[in-house]
Amino acid sequence: MATPQPTPASVQGLQWVRAELTASLERVRALVEDYLEAPGNPLPMQRSVVELHQVRGTLLMVQCPGAALLAEEMKTAAQQLLADLDHAAEAGFEALLGSTLQLADYLDLLDAGEHDNALIFLPIINELRVARGAGVMTESALFTRYALM
Repeated sequence: MATPQPTPASVQGLQWVRAELTASLERVRALVEDYLEAPGNPLPMQRSVVELHQVRGTLLMVQCPGAALLAEEMKTAAQQLLADLDHAAEAGFEALLGSTLQLADYLDLLDAGEHDNALIFLPIINELRVARGAGVMTESALFTRYALM
């Protein structure tokens, strides 16, 4: 009989909140889609910012700083889109929607025992940053932010 492998503390904590994180990411996706279907009402985008703030905080609480870093970039992108809804680029919404899917898939990997690795998110983080007019993030800048979380 094989000896069970120790589970990292972050995976143990993630298991407690995984269902709510998944539900929050689904709500963000639905809220952004709701806004895109009826762009006159900013409330869905405001609610998506709140959801992403909660996702980021929860990920930090369960010691998943790589995932939290992506959630922070997603929140910043949503805030930027909200600040300029009249001129928001479609690329920003696409990047935000795509990042919700990537983060949900990544949480599956973490839940399965993979280690948190922020480098996986560099392409989507840069897509979110470029869509909002910010410069791309280098690997060293990513590692610096990751270390500070």
